[in-house]
Amino acid sequence: MDNSAVSAMDLYRHTRGMSLVDRFTVLTNTGDECIREVELWFLLKRKTTPVCYVWFEPSPKMSIDEGIMKTIYVNKIVKAGCTVKILMADLFAVCYKSGSYNLDQVRTIGSYNIEMWRAAGMDLERVQPVWLSDELNHHPSDYWPLALDISTKSTVDQMARCRVDLESFGPEILSGAELFYPCLQIAVILVQKTALSYKMKRVFCPPNLTLGNPCLDYIKHVIFPWFGKLEVVHTEGKDGNRTFASMEELILGYESGVVDSANVKLAFEMALNKILQPVHDHFRDNSRAMALFSSLKKYKRGRRQA
Repeated sequence: MDNSAVSAMDLYRHTRGMSLVDRFTVLTNTGDECIREVELWFLLKRKTTPVCYVWFEPSPKMSIDEGIMKTIYVNKIVKAGCTVKILMADLFAVCYKSGSYNLDQVRTIGSYNIEMWRAAGMDLERVQPVWLSDELNHHPSDYWPLALDISTKSTVDQMARCRVDLESFGPEILSGAELFYPCLQIAVILVQKTALSYKMKRVFCPPNLTLGNPCLDYIKHVIFPWFGKLEVVHTEGKDGNRTFASMEELILGYESGVVDSANVKLAFEMALNKILQPVHDHFRDNSRAMALFSSLKKYKRGRRQA
């Protein structure tokens, strides 16, 4: 059994004594704000070990908030059954420090921060640090055009207001890199929605109509042959989740309004993500696959330039 499987089993044993209500309470009390509690509730019902990303910018001087308090709330998130990935924003730290450190130096600082968390008692056996520069290098053609597009639609004043340390000063104290910093942050959030979820929002799925419905056609020819069922999570209402064991059952439920278009599209997206996840993992973790993918991107760039 590999390390990821062992970690998953450990998390399961660690949280099986906690009720869904207990896990939900721990997570909602961890942060200052939970924007959509209902989505968190359904996520915990659907997944035993959901993945939680925690943002961190490497710094040679860690504050109490980033050191002790982060250790406390990360351990709480782990206790609630989440797999925690700390997104080490090394690339952003280079921009934020106005050129004080290069990327290699920031990576060293980040490794030092990780050791500080280890010494403070963070449960790093169940926490995975992820370097942001590595993740963005996997999707440069998606990320950088998006960051530039955000910058063209933002004013200098808007970008400056994103910085809380400007209350007593003004945008003239910022370097160009620091002004561009909010665009980079926003792009990190949005680029995650340019795989599948962004495309799914545009999928034509007319309510209550099954004939000529491409979303249902994909479910019929892809999802049911793969899983033998379709699990639908109701985002609203009191009916709860429902599993359809056949396409005929799904068609009856869809035409009668038992399930609506939004929930079917969400179920389709979740099922596709499960199918595609091993593919993503392979091209991320396998060196030969990564090399082939990099070569393919070079070919595409060459054709565009020609």
